[in-house]
Amino acid sequence: MDVVQQFATQLGIPVPETFVISGASKRGWTTWTTAAVDNVRVIGAIPIVMDMADFQKSLHHHFRSLNGWTFAFKDYFELNITSYVDNPNLLKMSQIIDPYYYFDRYAKVKILQIQSSGDEFFLLDNEDTFWQELQLATGGTYLRRLPNADHSCAGHEISLFWTMRSFYLSIYENKPLPSLRWMKTSNNTHGYIRAIVDFSVGPRPMSAYGYHARTLNDQRFVK
Repeated sequence: MDVVQQFATQLGIPVPETFVISGASKRGWTTWTTAAVDNVRVIGAIPIVMDMADFQKSLHHHFRSLNGWTFAFKDYFELNITSYVDNPNLLKMSQIIDPYYYFDRYAKVKILQIQSSGDEFFLLDNEDTFWQELQLATGGTYLRRLPNADHSCAGHEISLFWTMRSFYLSIYENKPLPSLRWMKTSNNTHGYIRAIVDFSVGPRPMSAYGYHARTLNDQRFVK
């Protein structure tokens, strides 16, 4: 952002004062942290395939769900890095780099998360570890899940572009998006999602679809 502003000044063109930022995977993490560090210039953030907020809790959930680590973590568990999940020093590090500890700084930043349904790094229900706290801190964020996509989102670039464009234009043109809030609760036998749509804000949806699985079969493309 500094470079963009300096370059615009050198060219003698209008200097942007605010930014909507985005990045995927490791750049998605940078998107989260940049928005936390500079929540004055950053007014919108689109982290892509990076939903590791509260990552220690997320890693515990990951290991329990898969009874081990995904093959995508091969470089980490071969070096025994995963054994440090509960190390006090990792907790100290997470308090510096984990977006979870900066949720209060996102109160005025519009956030759209984009995740893939077949991500080989992260689980579909990673949001369970932080979603409700993020909603309470921000007043509501958005999440899009790309179906039939892996971590690279290959083949979904056009779909990604149009989603990001719509989100950006809603900020640039100051047009409210539909207001949808949802909370998920569960126990050992049941779970439910409660969704609330505020029809007084943004355009009315033309239709809505709901899906549910009847089996526990894992149908991810990449394992």
